[in-house]
Amino acid sequence: TITGTTSDPLTYNAQGTYTITWSFNDGNGNTETATQKVIVKDTQKPVQPVLADVTGECSATATAPTTTDNCAGTITG
Repeated sequence: TITGTTSDPLTYNAQGTYTITWSFNDGNGNTETATQKVIVKDTQKPVQPVLADVTGECSATATAPTTTDNCAGTITG
């Protein structure tokens, strides 16, 4: 069994398509390479927060709500 080696990262945390190039060397001067795609997708929506009504007499101020998501990053909207 020959284990592939690479200088490419093996972990990706941002959405996108990445290519890893693997090298296989049998120790006898024979080398083969292969490429592998890594596709990172965020397919889940952020959790919808429960928003309370804002009421006031003469004026009212709403504050920006917060929520969570399964992937890291900044949630805007």
